[in-house]
Amino acid sequence: MSVVYDKPVTRKDVIDAYNDLRSEIIKNYANPTEAFWEENYMYLFRDLKYCFHLFRWEIYANATLYTYYKAFFEKFPDCFPRSVDWQSVFNKWKDSEEQRKVVNAIIFSKKLRHFLVVKGFYLDKWMFPGGKVKFNETDEEGVIREVKEETGLDIKNLTNKIVSFETKGEKRSFRTYVVEGIKFTESMTPEKIWEVEKIKWIPTHNIPDVLDEEFSLIEYLTRGISKYVSARKDNKTQQQALRDNDIWLNPPTNLPSPHPFSNKTRNKF
Repeated sequence: MSVVYDKPVTRKDVIDAYNDLRSEIIKNYANPTEAFWEENYMYLFRDLKYCFHLFRWEIYANATLYTYYKAFFEKFPDCFPRSVDWQSVFNKWKDSEEQRKVVNAIIFSKKLRHFLVVKGFYLDKWMFPGGKVKFNETDEEGVIREVKEETGLDIKNLTNKIVSFETKGEKRSFRTYVVEGIKFTESMTPEKIWEVEKIKWIPTHNIPDVLDEEFSLIEYLTRGISKYVSARKDNKTQQQALRDNDIWLNPPTNLPSPHPFSNKTRNKF
């Protein structure tokens, strides 16, 4: 295994990111009209959710999403119109947020000898780069953005080397993109350094050796890699290799989200 990024998030990283994001929210959403609020409240609530996770880990581990939003709107009442009941809008947004699609990417080096995984600040498990699709994004735009944010890699020019498949979860669906053609590199830097602590390449020839508890969220996806690589080495196209991959296309039931936020507090500092 080749570690290409290993930088533990510091207290200063979290505080700086929190202050910068909160200041941006207050500036962007000050004194909104009802029309502006109706069109943009979901982005405000999404940005506040990022703030909440930073706040929770660094400042107040027992905060809930609701108590954080309540405290924010009490302190900054100019961020929503007086005629609006933010709590009812919050409940509406939360219901839609729980169903928002998750995208992730299985990224291979050029000769299919390695694949890439990341370990996030919020959850001490290995995952494939990815996250939730924004309200104004297509699935493909979402995965391109998430990969750039978490690894620094730009995959938008590799669309002719990408195939994807969808998996239905209990509450939401997941779309996994299989990406080929990335140059094997010894160094990567995520754009959001407070989200990712480690990035590493894993050889495709010894996958069973790495399937421990830290891979539990993506175990079935990881198990399907050997079958995909074998098919590609037999000169099957990406589409054929995907169609023949019963591990990916017939996942186990009660599948966990491959890219969740943790509900557990980690003593990071």
